[in-house]
Amino acid sequence: MKKEAKRVNKDSYTISIGGVVKYKNLTESEYFDIMDDLAIEYYQSGRPRLSDIKTIIKGDYYGS
Repeated sequence: MKKEAKRVNKDSYTISIGGVVKYKNLTESEYFDIMDDLAIEYYQSGRPRLSDIKTIIKGDYYGS
């Protein structure tokens, strides 16, 4: 019986706001936590605007 490789997310995330890198080398979980925080901040203060936020994803899925 062939054992199936488990897919593991090895992506890293970088978030820049207004052209300035604010968060770097985040895991997927960390990325989602920060984006959730930024959404709350936006609804409370109107900042940062969506157009000011840029996400860069590096890496890929790897079998283990």
